Parts: sequence; structure tokens; C-alpha cells
Amino acid sequence: MYVFNTIILKKIALFLFFSFLLLLMSCSRQSSSFVNKGYHRMTAKYNILFNGTEALNRGIEDLNTNYADDFDALLPVEPMKERVADDNVLMPDQEKLKTKTDFDIAEEKAVKAVQKHSMSIGNIEYNKQIDDAYFLLAKARYYSQRFVPALEAFNFMLNGDPSRKMFNDIKIWKAKTLIRLQNEVVGIKELNDILKKEEDLKANHIEQAHTSLAMGYMAQKDWDKTMEHLKKAIETNVNKDQQARNIFILGQLYEKKVHKDSAVMVYQRLVELKKIPQKYKVHAYLKLADLDNDTLNNEYYIGRLKKMLKNPLGKSYFDEIYFGLSGMAFNRGEDEQALEYLHKSLRVTGADQRQKVKSYQRLGDYYFDRSAFVKAGMYYDSLVPLIKDSNKKKMLQLLRKHENLKDVVLYEGVVTKNDSILRLVNMDKPARESYFKDYIEELKKADKLAEELKQRKSGNFGLPSLKNNTNANANNNGVWYFYNAQAVGFGQTEFRSVWGDRPLKNNWRWSQKTLSDQPEDMDNQDENIAGADKKYNLDYYLSTVPSDPKAIGKIKQELSKANYQLGLIYKEKFKEYKLAKKKLERFLNESPIQNHILPARYHLYWVYKELGDPQAQRLYDDIVANHPNSRYADLLQNKTSETADESSPEQRYEEVYKHYEDKQYDQVISECETAVAQYAGTTIHPKFELLKAYAQYYKSGKPEFIKSLEYIVLNFPKTPEGQHAQKVLDRLTGKVGKIKNKPPKPKRQKTKAVSNKTRQSSRSQIKK
Repeated sequence: MYVFNTIILKKIALFLFFSFLLLLMSCSRQSSSFVNKGYHRMTAKYNILFNGTEALNRGIEDLNTNYADDFDALLPVEPMKERVADDNVLMPDQEKLKTKTDFDIAEEKAVKAVQKHSMSIGNIEYNKQIDDAYFLLAKARYYSQRFVPALEAFNFMLNGDPSRKMFNDIKIWKAKTLIRLQNEVVGIKELNDILKKEEDLKANHIEQAHTSLAMGYMAQKDWDKTMEHLKKAIETNVNKDQQARNIFILGQLYEKKVHKDSAVMVYQRLVELKKIPQKYKVHAYLKLADLDNDTLNNEYYIGRLKKMLKNPLGKSYFDEIYFGLSGMAFNRGEDEQALEYLHKSLRVTGADQRQKVKSYQRLGDYYFDRSAFVKAGMYYDSLVPLIKDSNKKKMLQLLRKHENLKDVVLYEGVVTKNDSILRLVNMDKPARESYFKDYIEELKKADKLAEELKQRKSGNFGLPSLKNNTNANANNNGVWYFYNAQAVGFGQTEFRSVWGDRPLKNNWRWSQKTLSDQPEDMDNQDENIAGADKKYNLDYYLSTVPSDPKAIGKIKQELSKANYQLGLIYKEKFKEYKLAKKKLERFLNESPIQNHILPARYHLYWVYKELGDPQAQRLYDDIVANHPNSRYADLLQNKTSETADESSPEQRYEEVYKHYEDKQYDQVISECETAVAQYAGTTIHPKFELLKAYAQYYKSGKPEFIKSLEYIVLNFPKTPEGQHAQKVLDRLTGKVGKIKNKPPKPKRQKTKAVSNKTRQSSRSQIKK
């Protein structure tokens, strides 16, 4: 028996030895035997290339899923994320820490397959899987947007006589790569060469070739050719996802060519397709509801969109659907409904940032166009933090519009606040008490509602709080407090509400401040308690109403200044002459600041003139008769003088500035006055005023210089010249630092040439 077992063990050992030897022989890549070829082909295909192909497919799926299409613009034929340049140079040891993408993994696997399993013997490749490895390598580079290395890989394959089944695939991908490299002419030629033998091509090759041709012609902006090849690609009925995209782009191109009926037919075909990405169907319905003028059809499409809003599976598109419905409501004149849809779009959980920008912009534009600048400013304020790419022209326009509204929001806020205070000041005691009682009641209701919402959010649902329920765990089947996750969570929240965030250490109850700070902490706690008591205290609110004449006078002065500034802003920045008239008239009628009265009348004269108001003549006569030596009278009287020469404002400014450098101050003052009369109301006007002010400093001294600066601050407060004048005034009056022995020279400032005929810009320019 023992001998028998020994013989069996020897046979097993010999079998394992020869098997191992055979395995070693098959690992050789220098032999083209059947065993060697089979081993390397199988190992490459079912191990390395399988994993590489899976990584590539994951990357493509992730790209298609996460690519954010802008359906307001013409869609690209093939989605490709914009590559962000990485300026950080990584050291060799840091490269390992760099996060690899699925495309990087696919490329690594392809390279590994070639390195470990290529059987190139006598310039003949015996492993058929190596073509697949190179193809995987090239496609991974293509999707990584490394188009030059991708093109090299495709050319290498074509030069190496790839298998017949892959030839057309490689040619198509090479042509696509050429198009991506902006070599559309060669790429289009190669694709057309492939399609010359269309009868020998498979349906998927025909679809890919026509889709790639559409991409090439789109890059050349040849819309007719793009549409031609999109249609041919669509008719193959291959690749449902790409077919849906091609149909949508075709509809967009019909819209671009103003073929509305054709666009409607294309979008109708799209919504009838099954098993396509929902985003195309949603936006096709939005397009149809917007384009189709047939009332019944329109109602049907809107109904379909509203039905989609009831399906929680399509929640990711709710924000876009609400936004689309708002546009349709505006078109029907249903503004209230449209505004409601916009607010719903913004309230959608997880709404797309780009979609939020569109909704905020539409709300801001709505109120801006209706001269409700404060509301518009609020929506633009919400929009600005969401803007990622501030370099795009559209985004720059939005940022500029937001900047222009900042001062409006500021001063209108002052007007609203001070009007409210003065209204309370003018009430008798019973009326004031009644007002604050109503306010306190509303405050209590709001706080109660907020508390209920807070309880719902925390999951308490009206149950007693933890501190009033310390024995709640006693009946919890003997479960200790710290084994109850919910109780621990409530305990942590309660602890933080009382003690705040404290480090885990001895004497944790003591504040981080030193002992000398403790009385201040106690005072702060007392203040917080007192603040809570004041919240519903009628006497506290009554005591906040100012009664001191000086305080009331200061509030009135702030209100007066705000109205004056708003009058100038509406006149100069927005050309809103009716609003400017309202603000300037109110300024003049309600406790005006003395040194602002004359400039306010001057500006109001021009407002009246723009509105065709006959009161303009009355103001003109008043300024000329009662203030004959004022600069405003000079401006009005010289307004029609024909002293203008033909030189541009910039050239004129340079000439006068040259005289300033030559210390010809009398001539500078004279020429500045002439230029001011000629260019009054243009962007160069304050520049001449500032240059004149500096000349007056050397000619007439500091008092005249200060007067000129005050004039610039009053009339051009928001221009660079006005802000510069304010800084110099602050130094002169000791508010900021000290002024040097002489004021700084004015810098040359370039301006746009503006003639008297084109002096008044339209309001639409403010939007840009």
C-alpha cells in the first residue's frame, strides 16, 4: 500500500512539473506556437482588456450622465467636457497621488496589454487582441482630450494593417480626431471617402460617419451640410441616445433658420421616440409648447409638462420645466403665474446652478424693465455668487448691471428706513402704540411658525424637548441612554444650545476667555436675556422712536441726501427721467441740503427738458436770473454756443493737459470751461472739471480748489473723478491722513469720443 501511494505521488509531481514547464514555455512571446498564441490572446482579452474596456465604458457613461447641456444654445454633436488647464506642476513623487480618471485607467490597461502580450515576430503580430489594445489606447486618449497622441495611435494602427473588421472604425475615429484638432477639411474628406463605399458599410458605421460629418460641418458653421448629415444619421435608427441628440440639434437648426413648422415636426418626432434619455424629451416638450401656435396643441404640451412634474423620477428636471413654463406664462401676459413658476424653479432641491442663474436673471430683468430697481438689485445680488465664468460676455453684462444697481439699492434702502422712522415720529401716542402692538402680534405668530418648522425639521414633531423628558429612557426596555442613538443626538444638540462647542478637557465649563473677561461675558448673557425680553415689550419699541430734534434733523438730512443721489443716478446712469424727476422734486420740497439746491435745480432742468416739461424754462430763468455768476448759469448759457471744434474729446483733453504740464494755468481754466460747455453730460465732462480744479489750485489757492472739488463730488459722485475728489477733500479736511504740499497731478484718462448729437445714451446701453 505504501509503495502504491509513493508511485501515485511521483506521478502527480511529474505532472505538475511538466505542466509548470509547459506554462513557462507558453509565456514566451517569441514563439508563435498554438499554445503561446492562445495563452496570450486569452489573457489579454479576458483580463487586461476586459478591465480596460469596462473603465472606458464607465468613463463614457459618466461623461454622458454628468455633462450639463445648455439647451438654450446649439448643442454640440458629441458632448465633451471643457478641459480645465492645470497650472500646478507635479513632482514625480506627487504624480502617484494624482487622482486617475476612468480614461487614464483604460489607457494604462491598453499599454499593459501591449507590453505583456504583444507577439510581434518578424514584423508580424500574432496576437489578434493587440489591435483591440491599440484601439482602446487611442479612444482613451481621445476622451481625455489628448487628441495629438490619439491621432498618433490611430495612424500607427492604420500603418500596421489592422484587421479588416476594425478598419472602418479606425478611419472614422481618426477623422473625428482631426475635426477635434480643427483640421475639419481633412477630416471631412476622409469621412466622405469612407461613405463612397456605403453599400459595404454596416449601419453603425454609416451612422457614425454621418454624425461625425455633421460635427465637422458644424465646426465650419455650414448649417445646411450639418442638417443634411444629421438627417442621414437619424435615418439609420442606430444608437438611440445619439439619434435623440441628433434630432434635437436638427430642430435647433430649423429654429436658427426660422423654419418654425419644420422645427415643430422634428420635436414632435423626438417626443414619440421610446427608450431615449429623458432630458431630450423634456426639452422637446418645452420647445413644442413655446413654438406651436395651435392652442389645442399648446395646451396638450403644457399638460404633458405639468404631468412630468408629478413624477418624482424626473425631479432633476423640475427646475427647468418650471423655468420653461414661466416663459410661456409671460408670453400669455400672465405675469403673476410666471413669477410663481420662477420662484418654484429656484426652490427645487438640488437645482442646477446654471438654471438658478437663469431664473434669478429673468426675475431681475423683469423688475429692471419695470424700473423696480431695488427688487431687481436683490435678485442680481442672489445671482452674482452663482456665476462661475465671469469672462463670458453675457456674464460680464450681468455683473455690470448688478454693479450699477448697488447704489440704487443702498439709497432706496435709506429712503425706506428713514421714511418709516419719520412716519412713526409724526404719529400721536395712541397711533404709535397701536402700530407696535400689531407688530408684536405679527412677530409672535412668525416666531411660533418658525419654532414649528424647526421641530418638524429636527424630527421632534411637537414632542417635549429632551430637557423636559430626562426620564424618557426609563421605560425604554432597559436600554441605557448612550445606546439610544436618537437620545444621544438630542442630547448633543441640547448641550450645544446651552454650552456651545467645548473642547474635551478638564474644567470644560469655563469660557475660553481669561478671568478678567468674565464680567463682560456675564454682561453679554444679561444683554441676551434682556434682548429676549425686549422682543415683545411695547415700551421698548416706543423708546426707540427718536424725539430729540437733532436726531430727527439728522434723519431728515440723510433722507434728503439719498433722494438727491437717487435723482442723479436715475438721470445719469439709467436715463429714467420720470424717476429722476420724482426724486429731485422731493429733494427740493423736503428740507433740502442748502449747497445741493442749485445743482439739484440744474439737473432737474435737464430732466424736464428730456420729458418735454414746460417747467424747464422756469428753472432756466430762475438759475440765470438768481445765480448769474454760478457755473450752472454759465453752463446753461453756453450750452448752445458754437465754440466746439472738430477734434475728439480725447485729443482735446490731451491738448489741455499739455498746457497744464507747461504751467499755463489761465489757459487751462479757459479751455476747460469751453470743453465743459461742449461736452456737458458726457463721460469726459468730469475729467475736464477735475483738470480745471487742479489748475485753480495753482492759480487761486486752496479755497478755490476745495470749492471745485466739492462741485465735482456733488455732481459726479459715482464717477472715478468724483471719488478721487472726495479722497482729496478728506485729506484736505483732515478726515484721512494729511495732504502733501501740493495736490497730485491728474492722470491722463482715456474716454470714448462722444459728440453732442450722440450725447444721450439709451437705457438699453445700461443693460450691457
